[in-house]
Amino acid sequence: MEKLRVSRLPSIVVVVEGRVIHYRGSMHPLSAKSLRVFARDVIPNTFLFKLSNHDGLRRFVDQWRYYNK
Repeated sequence: MEKLRVSRLPSIVVVVEGRVIHYRGSMHPLSAKSLRVFARDVIPNTFLFKLSNHDGLRRFVDQWRYYNK
């Protein structure tokens, strides 16, 4: 934990491409929305596939089913 620079528990950290990014929001109460926003902001856009319509969602799910048999 020292290498991740965690000074208190519980802690939420993300390691992206060797960088340690700490969740700075309140842990009490912790909301799903704040975690989603944190994840969305710290994960590079190149790692995520954005779905903007139902057809895109259908293609994504169909590919997932094909490759994850």
